[in-house]
Amino acid sequence: MVCPFHFNTMNKVYFFLVIALLASCARKPKACIEDSQIVETNQLTILTSCSEDAEFLTWEFSDNVKSTEDRVQRLFSEEKDYQVTVTAYAKGGYRSSEAVGIIESKKRYVSEIKFIGYTSYTSLTMDCFDKIELVGTQGSFTEEAPYISYVYPDQEVVIEPSIEPISVYGTKADETQDQLILQSYNFETHKDNPIVMDNGRYQFEISWRYKD
Repeated sequence: MVCPFHFNTMNKVYFFLVIALLASCARKPKACIEDSQIVETNQLTILTSCSEDAEFLTWEFSDNVKSTEDRVQRLFSEEKDYQVTVTAYAKGGYRSSEAVGIIESKKRYVSEIKFIGYTSYTSLTMDCFDKIELVGTQGSFTEEAPYISYVYPDQEVVIEPSIEPISVYGTKADETQDQLILQSYNFETHKDNPIVMDNGRYQFEISWRYKD
């Protein structure tokens, strides 16, 4: 004959003590995220956490965007700093820890343009997102003595993360124009600095920078 097991008050006490002991023995998770990281404004970005021993994570940004994904995919539409709080939870949510980081959303600005080659044009005009006028370009320019035009901060030309055509026109003394270069460039996937365009006759280098 099997005796029935009575789950009396004492059994309940032992049961909950065991549960509490198991919860207290669970390793406390360690939330982790980079203190500061730069992402490009209007560029789809994937953020990851370096948290350890976490069953699940929550993300909370200063613009009230929240997520419970391990890898957060989002776009920052403004050029500013966003604070993010990552909370790492142990299994069952018994223990947790937090880490705070700063996401610096920045745009790329054309800082200078370097030109190498011979030209009989008195000026060059580069058209991409905004017109940039390069004056005094008549003559021969080499690797050792290139033509350099400084753009930022006098002119804020933003490089947007998209596929855009770059056009370069040469203006003669009689004000007639010739198109020297027409090339599409994927500014979303290529982060080269400088951006180099070379058609065999002319070489342009477009350097960019973030704002301080």
